[in-house]
Amino acid sequence: MDSNRFDALTRNFGLRRSRRDALKAFAGGLVGIGLARGASAQVSTEAATCGQTCTRDSDCNAGLRCGSNRICVAKTSSKTSCNRNINCSNNYEICNKNGRCVNQVKCNRCETASDCANPKQGCRNGRCGECNRDRDCRSNEVCKNGRCKRGKNRCNRNSDCPRNRKCRNGRCKKK
Repeated sequence: MDSNRFDALTRNFGLRRSRRDALKAFAGGLVGIGLARGASAQVSTEAATCGQTCTRDSDCNAGLRCGSNRICVAKTSSKTSCNRNINCSNNYEICNKNGRCVNQVKCNRCETASDCANPKQGCRNGRCGECNRDRDCRSNEVCKNGRCKRGKNRCNRNSDCPRNRKCRNGRCKKK
C-alpha cells in the first residue's frame, strides 16, 4: 500500500488525527481480529454435567463419571481422613465437618445407592431418593417413588397418631 492510498483510507478516521494515530488504530484492529480468531479456535465442547449423556468418563465434569446407563453420575467419595481441603487428594473433594474427604458435586442421578450423597438414600429410576422400602422411612411414613411420604392414618404406636386417636391394626382410629 502506498502513502496516497493510506492517506485516502485514513481520512475518514478523523480530521485532526495524525497518520501515526490512524496507524495505531488500524494495527489495534488487526490485533483484535487476531485475538478473536485465536479465541474462537480454542472453544471446544463443554464437559457434560449431572444427568447428561456420555460415552466415557472424560466426557463428564470433575467429580462425575460416565455410568453404565450412559449418563454422568457422581463419583463415590474417597472418605479418607482430613483436617483441611488440601488433605484431599482428589480435586473434586472437600474436607467435611466429620474429617472425611467427600465429593463436592451435588448430583441426584445414580445407578446404585452408593452413587447418592447420603448412604441412606436409595436409587430409584436413576435418581437418588430418600428410601427404597417402607422401613427406610419413619414409622408413620411409607416409601413412594423413592420419597418418604406420610401414610394416610398409618401408625405403629399411639404416638404416631394425632391427638384423640389411637393406633389399632396399623391405622389411627378415633378413641
